Amino acid sequence: MARNRDRPFLERMRLDRSTGELVEELSLRERFPAYLKDFLVGLLAIGVIGVVLSGFTGSSLSDSLGNSWIFGGAVLLLMGGANGGGLSNASIGAFEAMTGGRNRRRDKFEEAADPGDDTAMHQRDQMARLRKGLRPPPNPTAFWQVIGGLVYIVIGLLTF
Repeated sequence: MARNRDRPFLERMRLDRSTGELVEELSLRERFPAYLKDFLVGLLAIGVIGVVLSGFTGSSLSDSLGNSWIFGGAVLLLMGGANGGGLSNASIGAFEAMTGGRNRRRDKFEEAADPGDDTAMHQRDQMARLRKGLRPPPNPTAFWQVIGGLVYIVIGLLTF
């Protein structure tokens, strides 16, 4: 089986966060209707927020809608970039490395010096989560979040 890095970007496997294993990703044709539905629901929800803001602020409807869609696009760009680039994992890992963090199910523990010593505490590598966050697995959903954010910004600019 080819390594995940050798596959084309949109055919890569995804990391199942519950098991920590790579599983086969649905094809783009199977995922695209869900992406389109999420995009349209977000567009409508942000549009409703723009209409409400227009009523409260007294600004024109096109200005409120444009500003709302630009803001929503910027949020999607940030979310997609953080998830796709591993920045969300890296920031959590850095914070936990500084503060000691808490133990998780998937953390690898170092063994105690004496296996019969029940009082010895098992230590974990506090930098492991940070290192893992710096090398994130491929995330096609983050790619489409960024694309959706760019489209929201373009729609917002066109409404002015």
